[in-house]
Amino acid sequence: MLASNVCLMNHMLYQILFAGQISGLALAAIGAYVPGRSRHAKALRGLTMLAGMNVALFVGFWRWLFGRQTGVWQRTARSVDLKVARSQ
Repeated sequence: MLASNVCLMNHMLYQILFAGQISGLALAAIGAYVPGRSRHAKALRGLTMLAGMNVALFVGFWRWLFGRQTGVWQRTARSVDLKVARSQ
């Protein structure tokens, strides 16, 4: 959406939406560095998690689009030592 708004910057509505997106991303970046447990800090960290989730979604889509990642889950190989340790 950010790229779309950049392409449509000649309309006032998209200038406002672009400013809102930049503000939200700036708050998300600030939220990664704000210490404490106040209500405001938690809200900023919520924005940070939302932005991070969207970045991860974009990266996963990009990898899928270019065939570097499939959507098929594969079981993780386990070593024999872990099985012996669990049975004891």
